[in-house]
Amino acid sequence: MCPWCNVVEETKGHAIFDCSRVRDLWVDSGCLEMTDWRSVGTMCDLVATWKQLKPEIQQRGAILAWCVWNERNQKMFENKTCPNAVITTRVARLVEEQGLYAACIYTQPSFAQRRSPNKWIAPPQGVVKINADASMVTDGWVGVGIVARDHTGAVLFSAVRRTRAYWPVEIAEGKAVAVAVN
Repeated sequence: MCPWCNVVEETKGHAIFDCSRVRDLWVDSGCLEMTDWRSVGTMCDLVATWKQLKPEIQQRGAILAWCVWNERNQKMFENKTCPNAVITTRVARLVEEQGLYAACIYTQPSFAQRRSPNKWIAPPQGVVKINADASMVTDGWVGVGIVARDHTGAVLFSAVRRTRAYWPVEIAEGKAVAVAVN
């Protein structure tokens, strides 16, 4: 039974989209075009049609659907209800927070990429520069080479290691750095 409009056999479609109380939320949020689940068949088919909408509408509607379901459960299990204005404000806040979070984690830092020099550059006096590299020329073998030099370019030590392995390039390069540090 619907906790707001006394529909006896409540479906998911009714609970999330059709109940008069939640219908007002969809209208107030500007997402009414996301609710016509009966014309497409199933709820899954409805969600699939959302990809045709603007990303801002998709995001707002998905958050609204989650808030509606949460509000319904609050009413059913704890007999608590928030006014629609509070829910609409909550949706707007969650959309904004998600946008700020996405901007933080999905944007590239704006520093300029430096190109590697074509020749070796000596470190400052008193510093040892260690270069390490990995080679994966022969299938099943990884070669690792390191060389350490001082500020004059004199080789202080070098090492080479060959290992039977099928590592991705990133792992091979990491192993080269690990050998160099050791």
